[in-house]
Amino acid sequence: MYHRFFRPVKTSIAIAMLLTATACYGAIDIATMPRRGGGLTDNNDFPMVHIMVSQSGTTLSAMTGTHLTPTLRALPNGYMFMGDASVLNNQAYNFQYGWSAMAGIDVPAGGHVSIKLLDKSPALNAFAGGAYGGMMGGDYAPIWTNIGDTWDWSGAMSHNTYGVLNPTQNNYFATYEVYFADVNDNAIPGYTSANITLNFVPEPMTLSMFAFGVALLKRRRSAIMA
Repeated sequence: MYHRFFRPVKTSIAIAMLLTATACYGAIDIATMPRRGGGLTDNNDFPMVHIMVSQSGTTLSAMTGTHLTPTLRALPNGYMFMGDASVLNNQAYNFQYGWSAMAGIDVPAGGHVSIKLLDKSPALNAFAGGAYGGMMGGDYAPIWTNIGDTWDWSGAMSHNTYGVLNPTQNNYFATYEVYFADVNDNAIPGYTSANITLNFVPEPMTLSMFAFGVALLKRRRSAIMA
């Protein structure tokens, strides 16, 4: 009788200790900054993926300079973003894509370049992240929240940040129209716009050590009580 009673008690204590350790660990999360490749990657290992926008006559074109598909990665347990970048906490994110104007773009007088969202994966979020994903003055304000939303591009290289909370798909995308717009973001007549689709893949998800430990203890307790 004593033996069968004692082992579940020890298991309960182990669970309590695990929960306490996890709570303490979460309380001392290390603050870090967003990385181009997401997660805690090294920027040097994940190159920029330029979205090259060019003009020929009255026609705009847009294409990426590589076939690389950026990977969305979340921070590991024990790390967090502070300030404006905190919107990325718990999201798998990436900001390798960068809008880049090629030589020869001639913006019409009184106009600007506007980028309109035509379609996207519902779970994909986009944030205005400044020149390099927020490390040079971006405020991480949400952009392209709804289909038809526009973002006014200055023409300077801009790396907006993309994120997905708890990815469940193998691929995420966003399709845009790049065009010359007037002050009301309406297309200026006489010019042909360009469309481009950006794709992302999430990093393979793994079971956290905490979840694994709790699941293991639960299975062990169930076996003992059986």
